[in-house]
Amino acid sequence: MSPKEYHCGDEDVVAKNKFDPSSTMWNKQSRIIIVVTVALIVLSSYMQKTSFYKKMTSDDKVASNTSTVTPLNEEVEVTSASEPRGFRKFWRSVKHRFQRKRKDSSRQQRVLSDIVKSRVEKLSKKEMNILLRTKENAMDIQQASMLVPWGGPGSKQAWWSDDLIAAYLIIMKFPESLRTKYPFTPCKHKDCSTDFGLRHTLEYRQKYKPWMITPGIIEESRPGQLYYRGISYSGSSIVWFHPGIHKTEKPVVMTRLLMNTLESAVKFSLDSTNGKVGKYFVFLDCDGFRLGSLPPLSDVKKTFRFMQDHMPDRLEKIYLFNLSTAAQLFLNMVTSVLSKEVKEKIIPVPNNSEKRYELLRTVMENKYIPTKFGGVDDFEFDADSYFQAPTATDEEGEEYLRTMPYHA
Repeated sequence: MSPKEYHCGDEDVVAKNKFDPSSTMWNKQSRIIIVVTVALIVLSSYMQKTSFYKKMTSDDKVASNTSTVTPLNEEVEVTSASEPRGFRKFWRSVKHRFQRKRKDSSRQQRVLSDIVKSRVEKLSKKEMNILLRTKENAMDIQQASMLVPWGGPGSKQAWWSDDLIAAYLIIMKFPESLRTKYPFTPCKHKDCSTDFGLRHTLEYRQKYKPWMITPGIIEESRPGQLYYRGISYSGSSIVWFHPGIHKTEKPVVMTRLLMNTLESAVKFSLDSTNGKVGKYFVFLDCDGFRLGSLPPLSDVKKTFRFMQDHMPDRLEKIYLFNLSTAAQLFLNMVTSVLSKEVKEKIIPVPNNSEKRYELLRTVMENKYIPTKFGGVDDFEFDADSYFQAPTATDEEGEEYLRTMPYHA
């Protein structure tokens, strides 16, 4: 069919030949047109954004060279005639959110990483020399120490480190002779070498396993009397203890709950400070406290020995809230087994809600302060979600009574 005949032919034939998608020529031409169109749209959009960005940065440079100083928190509005109004508004909102997020993030990073220093970073040359000598005497236990990290097997926070040795030597007051009375109970009547405390705690970690979670401590903790939550400005964890809301039935289980909480608190502090701090605050609320709420005094003293022997230089402060007569009497009874350094860290707080809140704000941000004490944290303790699941049986949790007679 000639072109002329084709043009003057039947209309249905013309329509079919012009617009049939199955036509090879139509498909090729259409694809080329679509690809070229999309490419032009993308290129045009890119050039527009690039020119806007150059215009915006050049305007910022000009503004920064003028005699008027723009406050850091004040937005500089670009008034280019070619700038889309919608995009300008969107850009300002995104920039504001980014700056605010970056400011909050950098502040927290400065507090928990840049400002705080590890124990080793604070040592003098003389103290560092004593540390290295102690470390050399304890080299035979280093490999075994790697198997008991903070939080238990699988944790990345190694227990053995120069900072750990420094924590022990701080309590020992860096004796040049490498002889000490610490740990206080086993070394009370004889001088021990400075590496003995490390060996003593290694045995405790191998046999007691403070990271162990048993069904018994999950049940014991259900009232929510003891847990850690939050971080202080100094990088130490926050431990909340409310002994008045629950009467201890099994002292062995309560001791394990306490040591597990402190173990987890130290690990959380180390995680939050790149391994630098590893300490905790304890806020002890004595509201409703009765002498019958706690286990026998002998068990309480034993628990304090656990803390003094195996958690040296981990306690920041113990703040006592709502201190009743019964609580004061109990405190007088247990302080006989505490060292002078620990006694100085126990601080009663006046029964005044405003002063108490002011004290809490000097330690931590408002978001970590429970609503009960004037903050905004409405956290409700749930034992199952807090512990997840047991990692050992109750029988395994009490094996230390047989394998560690001193601690039993």
